[in-house]
Amino acid sequence: MTVDALTGPQTRLADPSDFDAIVDMLVDAYEDDPVMNYGFRGGRHRHSAWAVYFRAIVERYHKWKGVVVHASGDGAAVWAPPHRWEVTNLDKLRNVPKLPAMLGARTPRGMRIMSLMQRHHPTAPHYYLNIVAVQRSRQGRGIGGQLLNDGLRTVDAQGLPAYLESSNARNVPLYERAGFATQELINIGGGVRMWLMWREAQP
Repeated sequence: MTVDALTGPQTRLADPSDFDAIVDMLVDAYEDDPVMNYGFRGGRHRHSAWAVYFRAIVERYHKWKGVVVHASGDGAAVWAPPHRWEVTNLDKLRNVPKLPAMLGARTPRGMRIMSLMQRHHPTAPHYYLNIVAVQRSRQGRGIGGQLLNDGLRTVDAQGLPAYLESSNARNVPLYERAGFATQELINIGGGVRMWLMWREAQP
């Protein structure tokens, strides 16, 4: 199953030629993200480590036409249609060689975060918003909201709910304005928290 659209006048589906730019934008956008900084390699390894992680996500979700880029190139959203969010045993095996590069000495933390996310993920059919992010220098200009709302129009047209995890308290109001509500607030460790947010199907 692939998603049907998720795009609007200022957004489009990504193609492989966009991947490098999207990954670089995501590494920049998440620079001050509490969960990424707690669970993934930092310091001089940060860019290369986080790039491995984000590229794996972009390549995987592209298979379902779930990677959307803003026309400006300054933002992207990554969606999965119902049930495609699930990480299979084969997915886990494929990721094993990437773990040292992504996590390094923080592997126990990173693995715990991934396990918590999977364990708390709702099982009812829904669209999953894995990522919506904007280049830091371009944040606050409505790009993230545009990506979010374009995707939600497709979700609503199919009469389905949506789910996301917010790793940064600063983003929670944006999601609340779009109709998401916090179902659970989980402690990741080291004072870091994650908001698990659900949006009911819209009439």
